[in-house]
Amino acid sequence: MKKPTQVENTEWFSFVLNEHQKAAIPVGPRFQADVPEWNGPPQREYPHKTISKSFSSKWLGTVIWSNKDTSVETNRDAIGKGRPQHCDCYSPGSLLCVKRHVTVKISDLQKDLGSAFQIWKFDEMGEVVAKSWKHSEQQKFARVVKTNPISEGNNFIKLALGCFPSKSHNTIVSYYFNVYLPRQISIKTRSGCASVDTDNEEEKTTPCSKGSQKRAHVDRVGPPSKIVRVGVLRRTEMTLH
Repeated sequence: MKKPTQVENTEWFSFVLNEHQKAAIPVGPRFQADVPEWNGPPQREYPHKTISKSFSSKWLGTVIWSNKDTSVETNRDAIGKGRPQHCDCYSPGSLLCVKRHVTVKISDLQKDLGSAFQIWKFDEMGEVVAKSWKHSEQQKFARVVKTNPISEGNNFIKLALGCFPSKSHNTIVSYYFNVYLPRQISIKTRSGCASVDTDNEEEKTTPCSKGSQKRAHVDRVGPPSKIVRVGVLRRTEMTLH
């Protein structure tokens, strides 16, 4: 795909800054608001109460979830201190540790929202999207993205649609933003890098230390590594003793 040149950018800016270039304003019920006629005396203090409640509900919609009945306890001592640095997980800070805490928070959110959790599609966000993708499909998707980086002007979505004919456009976009991209950012942050460029997610990860390399390798999506098996054996030995 041809990259935009400096000339094209200059023409675009000149078009925007040109006062004689005026865009056409669409007119019709699809583009203008339907303002009701004013009936009744105006209320100077609360003018919005002049319109009936039934008419207002037409524009406000239906309340799906309300926090009127919820009581929020504020712990002022914890404000500004951030999250605790340690937890009771077997390997604090690991990918499994993060997944555990995310799962707990999602469960708490689901209890608070009730049916609104599904209505607002929270059940279709995050790592749960990966459940509808086979491991081989996830690896194939990663290869498609890495060989066709967005930073070079490529549109990997069209290629992904050809590689996954059973997947819809929304499914591929959802997997990219909910699973693939967070995983890449997670690998970079665990590799010891001080900063992560989310606009260049196809960039290869360069771990900064050996310890970070091991953690990043363990956290990658793939078959269980030797490090993981050793950790399981050690945990089993500790349990037996």
